[in-house]
Amino acid sequence: MPHLLFLLLSAAPSVVTGPAVFQATDPVGPGQTVVVVGEGLASPARAEVARLADGEPGEPPFSNDPPGWSKGLSPVPAEVPQAGPQCVKFIVPPSLLPGL
Repeated sequence: MPHLLFLLLSAAPSVVTGPAVFQATDPVGPGQTVVVVGEGLASPARAEVARLADGEPGEPPFSNDPPGWSKGLSPVPAEVPQAGPQCVKFIVPPSLLPGL
């Protein structure tokens, strides 16, 4: 019976509701390339980067306007030299200051 259960589970389709990130380059600084590895990533991809303010660690306040960005952050478009469904590479804009 355990073998039958395994076969039924392995035959079930995989359900992915959106992109999943498995690994991303860390740490990175201005002018460096970030490699994001996952599944269901957008191609062509668009990347935006924002620098968090210096201060005590914690959770930045979340906002739905624009979706996914924290209040007070100003996202900067990043160059995306390579994008596919399982890997996206983008360059942190050199104009950003080093930090979080």
